[in-house]
Amino acid sequence: QDSIIENQKQSVVNFSPTFKFTYTPKNNITFDFDYYGATEQPTLKQISSDTIIIDALNRTYGNLDLKPSFDNTFSMYFQKSNYEKGSFFMITGGGNYIFNKIVDYTTIDEFGNVESSYRNVTGNWGLNGGIMFNTPLRNKKFTIDNSSFGYFVRNIGYSNSVKSITYNLTMS
Repeated sequence: QDSIIENQKQSVVNFSPTFKFTYTPKNNITFDFDYYGATEQPTLKQISSDTIIIDALNRTYGNLDLKPSFDNTFSMYFQKSNYEKGSFFMITGGGNYIFNKIVDYTTIDEFGNVESSYRNVTGNWGLNGGIMFNTPLRNKKFTIDNSSFGYFVRNIGYSNSVKSITYNLTMS
């Protein structure tokens, strides 16, 4: 008819490994290490060369050069329990690193026209850690509990076509 049909084709190989290791030297002590990789493909909208006009000032178009993103995530746990005493101790840690993360790329010109597209960035990562502890007091009627966690995340994006890096720290 009177429209052009795009023949979108992207050929990639995705490999998402998973690894789990558990070590239990005693009945009440456990050490775990987990790793997994995950991929995310660009959507058809993100790779389409069609221009989507939202209104007179806003338009969006895809990026044919987008690659799938790959997230590497690991976590570690150490747990120790004392069943007789009724106490528990756990320390955790982990993180992730993302290759080719798909992010929004927006440009606003001096007239307020907004053009939006997508880009790949490498270097988004995060770290986390925590500690949990509880133990009863001598009479076992009262217990002391502690749960402390922290997260630190680095995100790369774009703000008006300028690369922007943000850092977030969360503690609880």
